[in-house]
Amino acid sequence: MVSGVKNGLSYNKNVSPNFNEGTANLSLNNGVPTSFVTGSELSEEGEYKLVVTDRAGNKTTVNFTIDKTAPIVTGVMDGSSYNNNVSPTFSEGTAILSLNKGVPTSFVTGSELSEEGEYNLVVTDQAGNKTTISFIIDTVKPLLTSASSSINNTNSQFAKIGDTVTILIKANEDVTILEAKSKIADTMVESLEVTDAGDQDASTWAVSFTVSELSSSEGTVNFAWKMTDKAGNITDISFGSYPDNSMITVDTKPSKITSGIMESTSNQYVDVTFSEATYGGSAENLGALDQTDFEAIITKSVGASLAQVTITGVTKTDDMPLVGGETVVRVYLSLTGTPIQGDKIKIKAADNAIFDHVGNVTSPTSTTDHLIVTPLVTYEWKKDEDGDADIKTIMITFTKGISVSPYMNTKERLMGAKYKPDVFLTTPTPIGGDVKVKISVSAGWDNNAVFGATANGVYAQATSANTISLSVNTQCSKGGGSCFIKSDFRKSHALVTIEDISNPAVKTILDLNIDSNMIDPIVLNEDIGKD
Repeated sequence: MVSGVKNGLSYNKNVSPNFNEGTANLSLNNGVPTSFVTGSELSEEGEYKLVVTDRAGNKTTVNFTIDKTAPIVTGVMDGSSYNNNVSPTFSEGTAILSLNKGVPTSFVTGSELSEEGEYNLVVTDQAGNKTTISFIIDTVKPLLTSASSSINNTNSQFAKIGDTVTILIKANEDVTILEAKSKIADTMVESLEVTDAGDQDASTWAVSFTVSELSSSEGTVNFAWKMTDKAGNITDISFGSYPDNSMITVDTKPSKITSGIMESTSNQYVDVTFSEATYGGSAENLGALDQTDFEAIITKSVGASLAQVTITGVTKTDDMPLVGGETVVRVYLSLTGTPIQGDKIKIKAADNAIFDHVGNVTSPTSTTDHLIVTPLVTYEWKKDEDGDADIKTIMITFTKGISVSPYMNTKERLMGAKYKPDVFLTTPTPIGGDVKVKISVSAGWDNNAVFGATANGVYAQATSANTISLSVNTQCSKGGGSCFIKSDFRKSHALVTIEDISNPAVKTILDLNIDSNMIDPIVLNEDIGKD
């Protein structure tokens, strides 16, 4: 009698056949039989044949199989999803199949499945080894349930340089985002980042980019992407095809100063116009502009100008306080010293001080044009084309601030004398008739000045109502004839000060270029280079 195994059965574990009498031979997979000792454990997989013979020659034959290998299933894989019909196939055993956790039914290998849902296939061989395959048939494309844009900016609708724009995508199932793209107006964004939105939820994704300084594009942000589910179904979301109530506009261009108008009577203020609504405060906390957000720069017509300018306040053009968002503001000035004809002022943005509604900062290079300062004294400058070839004369006619009456009997020597290069009228000296002004010059020549003629030098004379002539005598500047010494005197900035005789604060300063060798030996420096 044989126990531990039965004829025709298969086992998925080790076995130990036993017999109570006789001897036995065992073969594996039709191999050569070998002696077998009762109770010996068998573990190797295969087909066994056990023959037991007692003393009388009676034989008992037991055929059995050891099979520990689970059935192999092809056509589907455990945990996979499919967007097409499938035909699971197995080479041995029997199978049951359930759909959507329903009642299992018998399944024939190779049968085609098309119905959508979650399948569970269990294949069992004769030895009791089981293979379980769970899979999904899904032919429906994933659906976009929501898409909303945002930025890391206090202004929820506008993005500036350095801001990160993000669209949060929500699908109705787990998806993967493919081929994400974005554009600003019609310009494609070069670099995008796709993340899981930080919630470990495969149905929720974030696509983002940072507004770059390299991009000058402005306009509405749009995104496009593809969503694929586990089964490989793809939904294509094109630009502008999704609902988004929080559209973002990129604005990278800061407000600029476009013009400035100087109050012309007393230089009291400048009305400054910007290209768009403008704010002070900070990019993160916009507020009203104040005087520290501007700088006033004075460009002096001559180095000796004593004018200085400071900003004392900023208001609306109706003098009401600023609240933020103005396009025109009034910048009040305090002008001290004595402004000279030709002095100019410009108003510029202070560094990192002025912002637009998005927070873009106005460059400190943004300024008004140079605005003419209204001086205390104004004049007209005219070259006298008549007279001696060796004497060149300029007529200065005052139009505001000071007056002088003519006095034709006296020319006041301002600079230079024969053999005396150190003659300068540095002390304010009256000239004129009944109405006088005081005149003086700065000392010094730019060369080793030589005066070959007694008359050489620079002179001033009150020649007509409110007019003073400035003349340069260049006799002997070309040498020859009776000139034994060639005249040569030069000064690139000869400063001539003309002031009211009773109020020295009311004055003007002329910046002259003197050169005895030039055709025009006396030139106002601001006119050099003009036709």
